[in-house]
Amino acid sequence: MFFYEVNLKYPKDLRMKTKYFSFCPENIKPEKLSKYQETYKEKNYTPTKILMLNQNDKEKYIIEGKMLDWYLDHGIILTKVHKKLNRNG
Repeated sequence: MFFYEVNLKYPKDLRMKTKYFSFCPENIKPEKLSKYQETYKEKNYTPTKILMLNQNDKEKYIIEGKMLDWYLDHGIILTKVHKKLNRNG
């Protein structure tokens, strides 16, 4: 099984098709909260990293080979391969 470190471009025409469930999740801190979230957040709220779906271009994104193939088949554009990583060493 191979993993790849790649740069991916999320094309504008794909954004409408995937607006309810975007490709390529990331483990990131949310930059800002929605008005709804601001209303109900706790007083001692501290931003933490969460798995988040977004439609941003990805840099140095690590992905398994079959999942990369699936994303490419569905319209994500591969712009650069940084590394090919072997799971077994």
